[in-house]
Amino acid sequence: MWGKRDLEVSERKDTLKAEAVNTFERVVKVELTKETDNYPTTQYDAAAVAAAQATYEARVDAVDAATTHADVDAL
Repeated sequence: MWGKRDLEVSERKDTLKAEAVNTFERVVKVELTKETDNYPTTQYDAAAVAAAQATYEARVDAVDAATTHADVDAL
């Protein structure tokens, strides 16, 4: 049976980065939908996108700093 230890650290890091970008893209998509939904009470929230971007960037920095399986596990 395959486990996380069967993957290279770089492969695990790539997966974590993909998850981070997917999360960021979901936030952006939700905010864009608000802008184009033709409801005057919903508006694009630039602060939400900025917060998601900051979280994404911090996550990628943490992933990039990981060098061992233990480092990746800690994330």
